[in-house]
Amino acid sequence: MKEDEVRVEYGQFFVTDEAGWDDIPVTAETVGTMPGGAVIRAEDGVKRVRLEFWGEPLGEPAAVFETSTGRVRLLSGGQEPSSRGQVLELDGPGGYGFDVERRRDDHVLRWWKERSS
Repeated sequence: MKEDEVRVEYGQFFVTDEAGWDDIPVTAETVGTMPGGAVIRAEDGVKRVRLEFWGEPLGEPAAVFETSTGRVRLLSGGQEPSSRGQVLELDGPGGYGFDVERRRDDHVLRWWKERSS
């Protein structure tokens, strides 16, 4: 992997709607690596889920992702949130992002949500 690439990989994530969390996890069909982030797409049989990561090279903040469903639950997989083992829940459509910090051989992600203007 090149120095300016960040691999963001989760084994599974959950989608939800106003009714609440789905019982069955949606497994990512493809996980790709690209400079600054990754793209994850999945299909749950009912609605298309698109979770897209992009951003700047390692060491620069402002990596961002959007979710089309408005709410996503990420579970630890190849990479974990900054609080180890914590389940990350994102509420509301719009932009979310992370800053990437390198600690030894690991990349630590610190999550944030873009404020509405």
